[in-house]
Amino acid sequence: SGAQRLAAAKAVVKSLGDVETLGSTSAINSDKTGTLTLNQMTATSMFTGGQWYSIEGSGYEKVGAILHTAGDDAPDFTPLGYGLALCGDATVSDDGVVVGDPTEAALVVLAAKIGVDADLSRQQLPRVAAVPFDSEYKFMATYHLVPDEEVDPLYELVKGAPDVVIDRCSTAFWKGEVVPIDEVRADLIAANTQLSERGLRVLSFAVRRFREDELDAVVADPMGNVEELTFVSLVGIIDPLRPEAKAAVETAHEAGIDIRMITGDHAITAKAIADDLDLGPGVITGQQFDEMSDQEVEDNLDDLHVFGRVSPENKLRLAALMQDTGLIVAMTGDAVNDAAALKQADIGVAMGSGSEVSKEAANMILTDDNFATLIHAVELGRDIYDKVTAYI
Repeated sequence: SGAQRLAAAKAVVKSLGDVETLGSTSAINSDKTGTLTLNQMTATSMFTGGQWYSIEGSGYEKVGAILHTAGDDAPDFTPLGYGLALCGDATVSDDGVVVGDPTEAALVVLAAKIGVDADLSRQQLPRVAAVPFDSEYKFMATYHLVPDEEVDPLYELVKGAPDVVIDRCSTAFWKGEVVPIDEVRADLIAANTQLSERGLRVLSFAVRRFREDELDAVVADPMGNVEELTFVSLVGIIDPLRPEAKAAVETAHEAGIDIRMITGDHAITAKAIADDLDLGPGVITGQQFDEMSDQEVEDNLDDLHVFGRVSPENKLRLAALMQDTGLIVAMTGDAVNDAAALKQADIGVAMGSGSEVSKEAANMILTDDNFATLIHAVELGRDIYDKVTAYI
């Protein structure tokens, strides 16, 4: 049967009616990370304390040198080491097996390269409070008591989107000193842009320290203390394109299917990858999208192909507006908060590695998380539908 053919091609469809809809898909809104890209994150470049460093080594191997410019002082990576190791939950075994988020795994590997063991650090310095990551505020914060520190032993470690973290900082580590953030804000924003334009996903790290007697107040309100931070580092992480993604985009375009990339990443990062894929013109942020009226969005759809820094609400609204113009929309998603957009789309496409909630909401599951599989599934959907109508 058609559904079996699709399943054999790694696309599991829930009902026969979905096969017909799949065959008539005219637009696809795809996530970037893990669908168009390999989701094998590697930190390759960073801007720490006002100096650039390149990071050697590939994938999740914990070996690779960290190189700096001739004449620069040997860096003090202590504050960065705390953030990389402790402000995250992923683990990476010595033979490169990852449990948890691939971006966090890249940070664990980078920690190892600067000589910090994440597992050991987490045992010795457990969390006393935390603010979990949320796509709404785009950062994560953890709090730890460092027993050897005489002064201000309570550490707050923050990692998140650079623009968000910079806005919550009042100072920065800069060439061996702590300086007001306003003196270096322009440099940090320029460094972030430089990393993003190379197609890197950029994370930033910041730290704040408290006295031990402030512990109860911090534990009572961890979110309220994510301010007055000291900026530590920008880390650029590459997530290589899936080799087959480019050919799949070409095939889709030849078949008259328009593809848009929707991502939580910085719009500049997304544009660099979209250019590699030849997706089409037009880059917009979730915030700019919010500011456009429904009519403006519909009128400009042909010139909007890359959506950066999007919220789940943006995804839902985009799918609905595209449907209003008569498009049959397939949409990929893997997170719990993608469920509403997947339900809205004509074909909601969940990932095999994604959340159970997204799989429940979807019409189809890509067991290999691969964009090329989705395009192949649309081809099969058309073929199956043609056969059924010919037979009838």
